[in-house]
Amino acid sequence: MPSMHLKRGLARRILVLSAFVAIFHVVSLALTFGYLWVGNIIERVLKIRERHISDEHNKCTKSPSTWTIQTYRISAYAYDIKTMRSMNPKADPPDPSLARRIRAGETIVSRTYMWGRHRGVLLRKISDKGPCSLLQVKWHIISQDRERIRTLLPLIALIATLLTISLSMFLLVQPLLKRLQALAQAAKLVGHEKGYVSASDNTPDEIGQVSAILDAAHQRICEDAEQLKRRQKALETHLANVAHDLRTPLASAHIAIEQELNQREKQDDKEHLLSALNDIVYLSALTDNLHLASQLADGADPLRGNPTTDLTQLVERSRLRFSLLGKRKGVEVAGAYPDSAVHITCNPTMAEQAINNVLQNAVIHNTEGGHVAIILSTPTEDTFRVEIVDDGPGVPPEVLP
Repeated sequence: MPSMHLKRGLARRILVLSAFVAIFHVVSLALTFGYLWVGNIIERVLKIRERHISDEHNKCTKSPSTWTIQTYRISAYAYDIKTMRSMNPKADPPDPSLARRIRAGETIVSRTYMWGRHRGVLLRKISDKGPCSLLQVKWHIISQDRERIRTLLPLIALIATLLTISLSMFLLVQPLLKRLQALAQAAKLVGHEKGYVSASDNTPDEIGQVSAILDAAHQRICEDAEQLKRRQKALETHLANVAHDLRTPLASAHIAIEQELNQREKQDDKEHLLSALNDIVYLSALTDNLHLASQLADGADPLRGNPTTDLTQLVERSRLRFSLLGKRKGVEVAGAYPDSAVHITCNPTMAEQAINNVLQNAVIHNTEGGHVAIILSTPTEDTFRVEIVDDGPGVPPEVLP
């Protein structure tokens, strides 16, 4: 399995491109050395031609033991092509490898030296025989050459390095960065139905595999979220139906218990019926809350149509409703509010249910002989305050959320 990843995965591509870039760097430096060491070979050959080789050959023929060409850059000696020897005692033996190539039939051969006091050597066949039938020319390394090498080599190496870095960025780093940026953008929005944009990376390597995994994860999350929404919607619908269906029988039970309380004379019977009445009131409030919650979950706007209500009447209606329950428990429920109407913008049903919830807790959790008061005031023309106060023990800690 690892070998397959190396053959087809991202590691292989990085390895191949890195090798290519390294080769490019080496070739650049090699060409630089080649220019410095071999650059003047053609120039030297042309200079030899410009010296009228035929004239020099005649001079050499007249005095082969002394003939030579010496300049600050080159030195030349003549040799017998048959024996590969020079009659000039100062001449060095011809280069063995080049001599073999001349014997093999080549006319002009040359080579360069990386080390030593000469840069290169050239052998040229002048004629088929005689002491001056072969010419050997050597190029010297002079101080100017060394200075040029010291000056140009760091510059060329720097240029080659910069080109290598640029090539690496273009061929390797930049494409990888673009692919990774696309993956990062996709990873940020995994699970968002509208915002997710697939990286769409089909390259058969590790990054392509991550892209495919992100796409699969996004699809799975969206499917799970949709399934949860359907379940939640079904549950909310079920609760709304249950709350709606319970309102009528609870109202009937409430009336029946009220009537039974009025007919019973025994205190024990009244206490049991009062307890049942409290439970009925609690269940009625609970079903009303569930019904309102289901409406809000369905997207109902409580302020649609800009509804208004008289808060004074709403508070008085709630007080009357729970004063009957308070009377059964021996709890007085009083109210205080302005004489004039207090009009506010709200959903009347929801506002009344909110007040009822608090008022119900104050009555139910109070004790016999207790007091509950609901107070509506208008501190300013544009504000109002609803306060519910009681002198009971409060809601037991175990009942609090």
